[in-house]
Parts: sequence; structure tokens; C-alpha cells
Amino acid sequence: MELVISAICQRTGSTLLQRIFNKRDKTLIWGEHGGALTHFIRGYQVAKYFSNYSTKIREEYLSNRKDGKWIANMAPDEKLAKEGLVNSTRVFLDSYYRQLEDEYDIIGFKEVRYGRDEINLLLECYPDINIILLVRNPIDIWKSIPKKKDGSAQDPWINLENLIQQWNSYSFHYINLSKHNLGVHLFKYEDIISRDRETLRQICEIGQLNVDQIEEVLLKKTYSTRQAISEEDKNKILEGCRNRMKSFKYI
Repeated sequence: MELVISAICQRTGSTLLQRIFNKRDKTLIWGEHGGALTHFIRGYQVAKYFSNYSTKIREEYLSNRKDGKWIANMAPDEKLAKEGLVNSTRVFLDSYYRQLEDEYDIIGFKEVRYGRDEINLLLECYPDINIILLVRNPIDIWKSIPKKKDGSAQDPWINLENLIQQWNSYSFHYINLSKHNLGVHLFKYEDIISRDRETLRQICEIGQLNVDQIEEVLLKKTYSTRQAISEEDKNKILEGCRNRMKSFKYI
């Protein structure tokens, strides 16, 4: 696993960046897998709870094996649960993405559901991995999400309140992750489509590409779902995301 694209949410440009990296013949960036790593983390959190809950019971029982102790929920040390999380995640990803692995020297995937915990897990599994964190103006994201006639999202799992909450949370963590990890790169969708020189330079370096290859992808227009949104929705986003939007110079 060499390269992962993690977008702040849907309609952020992750597919565009996936297409750009796949322009190189020996690169294969797969699509989304539905946030599978989040379920690994949830399983670990349950195991961690039982490890910590039973610390005293475990220590007492294993030190003298006295009868009469409540040991039904006794669990191994928490560090072993964490080791199990990292090892099982690595085995899953290496097995899942081994298809065609002999034909490509850069393999990865893109996802639109991952925040701080999932990114940190990937870094623990693959210390030398390149992870691209992709953000976009939340107003434009909401405009690009397909809507019903009443202005609500067609996808029942998406609503404006959740978008605002996720954008705020992930943008905060994305900034910190990119500051403290050499292999984590924070890009703005707007800088990609505007051909920002430094952004394109970094993409070329990470993906072993040239600018002409990137330009070829950017020039190929895809179907747009962009729609007008109400002033009420726009103001909700501005109110809810203002501080983080300022960090990215969106306002």
C-alpha cells in the first residue's frame, strides 16, 4: 500500500485526483471500500474497553489463580488489542488489494469517510505511505451534492447538519495530521483545478507524473451535479464552518 487519497467528504474531487494518479501506467488507485477501516477501529475500541475494565481482575487472577473471582470478562492487555488492530488491518488491506499487484508498483485507494483515527491507523500500518488529504469549500460541496426538489440531498444518509459537523471536525484534524507527518499532504480541490504551481509540483512528485499528464485529465470534463442552493443553507454553512473556512482562505 503506497498511496491513499482521503477526501473530507463526498464531492470533494477525490475521483479527479484518483484519475490523475492513474494516468501513470504503473499506478493503480482503487475506488472507495465503504469505510471498512472504521469498523476495525470500532472492534478495537470494544476490546480496549474490556482490557481496561478487567485490568485489576486480570492482574489478581494471573498472579495467584485464586478461585471465586469474577473472570468472565477478563481480557488481555490493551497493547495487545492495539497490536491486533494494526496487524489485522494490514493483512486485510494487503489481501484485499493484491489483485494485479504484480502489474503495478504504486497501489492504493481513495475514500471519503476517513478522519483522524483512520488516517493514524494507516500511518501505523504503513509508516512510509503517502496519504493525500483533500478539502474543498463546503459551500461548493453542498452545491455539488445531488438534491431533491425540496433542496434536501437525494442520498438519505447525507444532510446539511452532518456535512457541517464532518467538515469542521475533519478539516481541523487534516491540518494537524499534515503538519506532524511527513507522508501526509494536504491539498485543496480549488488549487488542483486552478493549476496552482506548487500543488501540481507536489502531485507530480508523489505520483511520479508530469504536468502534461495532469493537464490531460483536467481538460477532460466530467458530468457535473452542481446546483444552486438557498441563502438559508449558505448561511448555515458560513455560520457553522466560518473559523475553519478562514484557515483555508475560503472567506
